[in-house]
Amino acid sequence: MAVDLQSIIHKIKADFEKDIEELKSYKIKRTFTDEHIWTLKDESSIASNIEQLIEEADSSILFLAWNERMEKYRELLEQKERQGVYVEVLAVGGMETSLNRIYSLIPLLDAPEPSQLLIVDHAYLLFAGVEHDSWRAIKTMSKPIVKAMTDYFYHDVALTQITKKYGDQLLQDAEIEKLLTRLIY
Repeated sequence: MAVDLQSIIHKIKADFEKDIEELKSYKIKRTFTDEHIWTLKDESSIASNIEQLIEEADSSILFLAWNERMEKYRELLEQKERQGVYVEVLAVGGMETSLNRIYSLIPLLDAPEPSQLLIVDHAYLLFAGVEHDSWRAIKTMSKPIVKAMTDYFYHDVALTQITKKYGDQLLQDAEIEKLLTRLIY
């Protein structure tokens, strides 16, 4: 039995409109990976890249920085956490914040060189430090480097918690004190 032409047109139109609505709500997943290591050579470029990476975070942010650097991004980090992004920070020198997962490192020895480490969504990495009185950074999506620096972040978190709890005892051992002074943190 032949189907009425209006019924066919209505069905095709309804299917087409349904497909359009699905496309409108479709969220493009980032599948692009770039194994390159990019260098950033000035403080403003580093700061804008850090801000952009934090803003674009979908699932997680790991951030290690000196308190005066981290303070620039405190409100944005708090906002991302309120949006459901997992945020974990290690603030050298400490920082007042509403973040749930914050570690404060108060150096036991001489002040270490400033650096910044940002890992976003376990995929994007920015590591910055001072070289010849100027900030320099690398930025990459290289999975082995992101993994190694994620381990570095948690290494520093673990050392922070260990030295907070056992710092006085550790510094009484000359060998341990010598090892601690060799660490960047």
